[in-house]
Amino acid sequence: MQCSSPGTTVPIDSQAVEISLLRSSVEDAHKRGFATLVLKPHSKEPHPKYSPHGVHSSTKKLSDALRPYDEGVAANYGVDCGASDITVVDVDRGLKSLEHLNSWMQEFNLPSALTVKSGREGGFHLYYARAVPSTNFNLGGVTGDIIGIGRYVAGPGSNHPDGEKYEIVYDVPLAAFPAEVFKEVKTKKEKSAAVSRPIPKGQRNAELTSIAGSLRNSGIRTEDEMYAILREIAILRCEDGPQFVIEEEKAIRSLARRAVTDFDTKKSLVVIRGDEAPREELKYISEPFLPAKLCGLAGNSSEAKSPITRDMAACITRGLTFPDRRENPIGPRSVLMLNAEDDLNDTIMPSLDAMGADDSKFYYIKGTKVWNKGDECERQFAFDKDIRTLFEFARKIPDLGLIIIDPIQNYIGDIDQNNDAEMRTILVPCSELAKELGMCIVTVHHLNSRDKGTFPLHRIQGAKALHAVARYIYMVGADRTGDVTDKHRHILTQARGTTGNVPSMRYRTVKDERKVGSQTLQAIKIEWTGQTDATAQDAVDPVSTHEVEKTAEYGEIINELLQHGPKLSSECRQRLKEAGWEGNSATSESAIKRRAKAESRRIDGQAFWALISEVNVGNHNDIHSQI
Repeated sequence: MQCSSPGTTVPIDSQAVEISLLRSSVEDAHKRGFATLVLKPHSKEPHPKYSPHGVHSSTKKLSDALRPYDEGVAANYGVDCGASDITVVDVDRGLKSLEHLNSWMQEFNLPSALTVKSGREGGFHLYYARAVPSTNFNLGGVTGDIIGIGRYVAGPGSNHPDGEKYEIVYDVPLAAFPAEVFKEVKTKKEKSAAVSRPIPKGQRNAELTSIAGSLRNSGIRTEDEMYAILREIAILRCEDGPQFVIEEEKAIRSLARRAVTDFDTKKSLVVIRGDEAPREELKYISEPFLPAKLCGLAGNSSEAKSPITRDMAACITRGLTFPDRRENPIGPRSVLMLNAEDDLNDTIMPSLDAMGADDSKFYYIKGTKVWNKGDECERQFAFDKDIRTLFEFARKIPDLGLIIIDPIQNYIGDIDQNNDAEMRTILVPCSELAKELGMCIVTVHHLNSRDKGTFPLHRIQGAKALHAVARYIYMVGADRTGDVTDKHRHILTQARGTTGNVPSMRYRTVKDERKVGSQTLQAIKIEWTGQTDATAQDAVDPVSTHEVEKTAEYGEIINELLQHGPKLSSECRQRLKEAGWEGNSATSESAIKRRAKAESRRIDGQAFWALISEVNVGNHNDIHSQI
């Protein structure tokens, strides 16, 4: 420890002092019961590292809130009004001093409030208890915003972009928000928008969209408030008002959400120049099948999608690679699972036991516990309501490697699975979380009933976002090679991926029985049986036994024909027609060439068929040899 001699000056670390002051301010906010988020230094914008989801990144956990200061960052902080159950009257214009503020509050009978000088001349924040929908106000010539549900304010002690600090000038217990004082402002907006000509059926969407824009410009900034006003307008003005509101509730809700999504007028692009972007190696939880990305697993019922996810869980929790069960260089990792279609006690856990999972690293999300005015209840997890709760829990598991959502449609809440924009509100944050935590998220999907021959990704049930956002998609289906009467034989194929090193695999479902005390537990486990040349199209378009046999027959004919070298494609087709080939989708040229181990080539400008060289055939024998 160094001591200064008399008359000397010890340098003061201004950065350390600033961090200490901000830290104390955040601690004080949490003592008051506020939920906070991290903002950029000297800014009102969320910090991209600590608050990647804006106001939805707020927390009441003090250790998380103090993380930037532990890491030496002098970050501002925001108070999440909705999560803190408070409303802040943000006075922007019309006042010149604290005395002027007090006179204005007395004139309109506003109760005393925790008062914060906002850092700009004439700006004040008045804190009240109980969160209400956000809007704006004009009260006696004083204008500003009522900031409540879904929004935040820069907290006391933060630094205003103009240089001054947000400073508490009057500290009193929080009184209830004086809703009656500000009610007339909102009522006038609703009436002005509602009282107009009737809206014909064919013009409802255009008219309501225009009205929503006007409402947003007038200060309606939360989805709930926008929805309530649009619903009332639809009842009053649409020709089939009440019936329309009942039938199109989701459409009105979606319109309200879109209208308030982007209400800030101040914007700037976030741009990264190429030479400033770091290069990163693609990370895997299990190479090559499970990258640290959002992935999808799709297939029809009875193709063992859920047992495959449990096999993934068993491998990852044991520190083994999927599916070949070699030593995984990243070691054992924890797994989170959402599965509403299988029972935890008689199906999921016995299956995991049969597959050798480490139970201490497996977490099953049963539902969401909700407290409301002292009452406690439990309901099914829903992404539209609980996505932040899930992400907060995931961030608390330091070795999390995999999240399984089986199937995702069971957990979307009130979101329309066929609405691309709505589904992206779930999938994009999940993709970002996978990147943030360096882990894999697997969503399970069912197939739709579109015609045979449809592009495999378009067979996934629901919005296009379900296969567009995930960068890796796997398809499962029946294995129609070998013993086609065995209904327990299946294939796993890749329909989408940024790398081409993932082989298609065969697997069987196997029944497992074991004695545990006086009970006999039965479970299904997966037995991997090697590689196959099947494609995603084969997985989604299972063929009949007869078609399989005919394809094999035609494949042998072509293989024999090509033994002495390439043949013109027209000659190959003629030979097939002589054997009875009719060219349907099940016995297509591509299916026959796969069976013949042949490919198309251009030789001197003409189309030929030729046997695939041995070099191209043996790409993935390393995985096959391990299973």
